[in-house]
Amino acid sequence: MKNQLKVINGQGQKIAEESLDVVSSAEDRELLTLYLRSYLFGQRKGQSKVKTRGEVSGGGKKPWRQKGTGRARQGSIRSPLWRGGGVAHGPQRRDYSIKINRRLKPLIWSAAILSKIDNQKDSVFFLKEASEIKKTSQALSLVKNVFGDYKSLLIVSDSESLSRSFRNLPRTSTVRFGNLSPFLLLKAEKVIFEFEEMEALKRKLTVK
Repeated sequence: MKNQLKVINGQGQKIAEESLDVVSSAEDRELLTLYLRSYLFGQRKGQSKVKTRGEVSGGGKKPWRQKGTGRARQGSIRSPLWRGGGVAHGPQRRDYSIKINRRLKPLIWSAAILSKIDNQKDSVFFLKEASEIKKTSQALSLVKNVFGDYKSLLIVSDSESLSRSFRNLPRTSTVRFGNLSPFLLLKAEKVIFEFEEMEALKRKLTVK
């Protein structure tokens, strides 16, 4: 499905439209749920760890004989019942990550882009002639001309100069295209891609 996205200049004026050939289905939307679970679970370090009775040092000798003492039988002073003993059913290191097949990634990207376009009109833009923006004041003027107000804005560009101009604006973040993820794309209310990143974006949307 062809989707027309606005191309704006450094003053925030619409100068053209570009189409993205986005293919998505109801099943692909379900992939977004899987992807978000995978992404968020991947942020969990899973490093919490306690020692079991087999990992605590010492306790190899039976503390007293089995019978005749009047006390409960004990096999080790490192039992969870003892102070200094191991912990029963405590947290262990684990990997929370969910593997996603590489071939599904273009479908996830397509579903993410389409979700942005469908849920909110004029949420994704391409910025041409980005070299005109060299100051924060110019970046602020562009944002006001295009959006007026916004909750969150993401600038996708490999240009250090452009990133410096936008990064001091409130509720605005910048990211290099290589570090962009569908999660960041979905999280931002508005997204501006530098025009030079268009071909790279189209490659991400291509199902091989």
